[in-house]
Amino acid sequence: MYFGVNAVLELLKFYLIYSFGLNLKMREKKGVSVLFVLTLTIIYIVYCNYAAHISFPVYMIWIGLATLILFKYNIKWLLFSVMGMACLLGTIDILSMVCVEIAGAILGCSYMGDVEKILASVLTIVFLIIAYLGIGKGEKGVFKNIGYKYMLQIFLIAFLNSTIFALIWNSLLSGGNKIYAIFLIVVASVYFQLIALVKLAVSNRELQKKDKQNQYFMKVQEEQYAYLKAAENETRKFRHDMANHISVLDGMCKQNAIEDIQIYIEQIWGKMQGLKPEYQVNHSVVNVILNRYAYQFKQQGISFVVEGKLPLRCEVATYDFCTLFSNILQNAYEAAAECEVKEVLLQLKFDDDYIYIRAENTYQGNLNEKDGELLSLKNDLGYHGFGMSNIKDCVLNYNGEMIYKTVDEGAKEKRFLLKIMLCNKKAACEK
Repeated sequence: MYFGVNAVLELLKFYLIYSFGLNLKMREKKGVSVLFVLTLTIIYIVYCNYAAHISFPVYMIWIGLATLILFKYNIKWLLFSVMGMACLLGTIDILSMVCVEIAGAILGCSYMGDVEKILASVLTIVFLIIAYLGIGKGEKGVFKNIGYKYMLQIFLIAFLNSTIFALIWNSLLSGGNKIYAIFLIVVASVYFQLIALVKLAVSNRELQKKDKQNQYFMKVQEEQYAYLKAAENETRKFRHDMANHISVLDGMCKQNAIEDIQIYIEQIWGKMQGLKPEYQVNHSVVNVILNRYAYQFKQQGISFVVEGKLPLRCEVATYDFCTLFSNILQNAYEAAAECEVKEVLLQLKFDDDYIYIRAENTYQGNLNEKDGELLSLKNDLGYHGFGMSNIKDCVLNYNGEMIYKTVDEGAKEKRFLLKIMLCNKKAACEK
């Protein structure tokens, strides 16, 4: 009985960490995966009953295989993380066991054997839930932001505290209720220390991410400022020459040179059209981004077409639109620039509830992917791999979806398709 309950609780611990804390995706055939894990767990329970104890190597093989079967991720990373998580959970279980024994001593309960171990596992699960809700506020993937260095520090602190408290507790078993209560408070403070350290680690990584975001957007703003400055200079030059143009037209009128006047006016009109922003999509900031990249594409000889418009009522923040369109067009620009057929197409659509963005561009080579996620179309990941992550985060913030695929038309050039759907409801955006 004990080994069965223990196995279920251990699976629950790892499921909470990987599904909620790290936000790993389960495999597509969930039913088949769960069936395999149940079969594997039954074999593990039968073995533990036969051996009359839990063998750590067998436990690691069982929990490692169960994790690999349930979750879709890099195999080496999963195996390495399972070993680390098993050690970390083991140290937290020691703290939980001390708490259970203290509570038992205060209540006057004698040693309860396997029941104490089960209660300790339940207490560890409660701690994981509190840590998840307290740090991430119910947002999945909060533990993903903890680096390896912080994880090692958390493990060492948990291990040292657990060992010290276990030794001290064994020496205080003959103490009174007052000592038990004080010791229980001290152990509770260690739980809060662990949560605080995890929160600090997450905050530090988030600050680093925001700092990198700010650097990227400063770069984007500098490029957009340079484009606007160049456009303004062209406008000023045209205005400066306006008096000369009127003088020339006046002379032509006096000579009754109608055909020459018509040709000259067409030349002036063409110049004026060149100064006018090429794309207007109902959003001032997106207009600037599109026209800046249109200028960039033209200089590089890239065909750039924009179809459709954005809705007049947009619940998507300007900052997020900047993130989406800047990264989409920058990646498309760098990919198409390397091709013989240089083409970029951007399509915008919307209905009452959603905004649809479809981007298509030619590219060469292979996609740079890791664990089923696109990093970049370039070998230099730098800001670009980071940018793809930003696009994905932005889409998720608006309860949207992002899919991509490639089309090989049998020629030298391949086509990359990116489709994004964003919720344009105020309630969903504020969620």
